[in-house]
Amino acid sequence: MDVKLIIVRHGETAYNRQHIIQGHLDVPLNENGRIQAFSAGQALKEVKFDAAYSSDLSRAYETAEIVLNHNKPGLNGGIWKCYTLRERGTGVMQGQSSNLLLEEAKERGIPAYKYTPQGGETLEMMTYRAALFFEDLCEDIKLRWKLGQSPTILIASHGGLIKDLLVYLVERKGCTLPKVGNTEYRAISPNCGLTTLNLKLDTELDLKSMQIVDLYNGKHLRGLDLMTTKNHHLSSLSAVSNVLRIRNDSL
Repeated sequence: MDVKLIIVRHGETAYNRQHIIQGHLDVPLNENGRIQAFSAGQALKEVKFDAAYSSDLSRAYETAEIVLNHNKPGLNGGIWKCYTLRERGTGVMQGQSSNLLLEEAKERGIPAYKYTPQGGETLEMMTYRAALFFEDLCEDIKLRWKLGQSPTILIASHGGLIKDLLVYLVERKGCTLPKVGNTEYRAISPNCGLTTLNLKLDTELDLKSMQIVDLYNGKHLRGLDLMTTKNHHLSSLSAVSNVLRIRNDSL
C-alpha cells in the first residue's frame, strides 16, 4: 500500500514579517500569506486529496482552505483540526521580539534551541506531540485502506512542528531523505514551502518504509516576495533556534 503525505507550512503573517514570536498565538495570514497559499494551491491543483489535517491555529487552517479551494479535483470531506499540529508554545515570549529571546538565552548561558521560556513547551514536549500526530495518522490511514482508499493526504502546520516531525521520522523511524537536492531536514521551511513523503505499508498495514522525496520546495513562490521566500522568519522559538544553530555550525 502506497500513501503520499504533502506537508505545507502556513503562509506569512504580520508577525512573521516583524520577527515576532507567535507560538500558540492565533495570528491570521496577511495578504502576502494568502497569495503564497494560493500559489501552493496552484502547484497542487492536479493532486486528488483524500484527507486533510491542519493545526487548529487559523494561519495553518486558512492555508489549508486556500490550497484546497484551488485544487481542481477537490476534497470529499472537511479539514481535521489537530492540536497536535500546533507550533511550539513559547509562554511569556509569545508576542515578543525574537531578539529578546536570543538575549535571554544568552544571559542564561543556554543555547537558544534548548531554552524554554516561562510557561513554554520543551523540545521534548513538542517532539511528543509530533510523534502522537503521526501515530494517530497511521491509524487513520489503515482505516482508509480498509475502506478501499490508497490516500493522498494534505497536512498544514508550522515551521517548528514540521521540522520536529521530520527529525522524528528520519532519526527515530528510519525515514530516508531525497536522493537529490536539499537534505537539510533540520532547517525551517519557507512559508508555504511543500514537503512530500511517500509511505509504504505491508500487507498487515504496518509501516514498511518511508521516504522524503521533496523537501521544503518553494519553487512555486519564486517572484512573489523576496523577503518571504528567501528568509526563514524568526516567528517561533524553533525558527530562532534553527537560525542560531546554523550560525554556530558555520563558525
